[in-house]
Amino acid sequence: MFVVFFIKLRQTRVAGWATWKIIEISKKENRIILTKNRKLLKFKEVTHAIFVRPGTIGEQIKRIIDYLDIKYSIKPFSGRP
Repeated sequence: MFVVFFIKLRQTRVAGWATWKIIEISKKENRIILTKNRKLLKFKEVTHAIFVRPGTIGEQIKRIIDYLDIKYSIKPFSGRP
């Protein structure tokens, strides 16, 4: 099961403290980073990340679900597994 970790890099600085903390958490907890910032993808410490392309939120979510092939794993409003 994939656990997705979403960040807004507008609120963090690339190569700043928060960015390194996000990278550390994603490695430690085996999370995938979803980002709109290509600079984050260039860090060698980032092992699992997905670039979120421009579009509406619905389009972005659909692309991510299709990319991760988790369409049938999603259970909306079911609470935590």
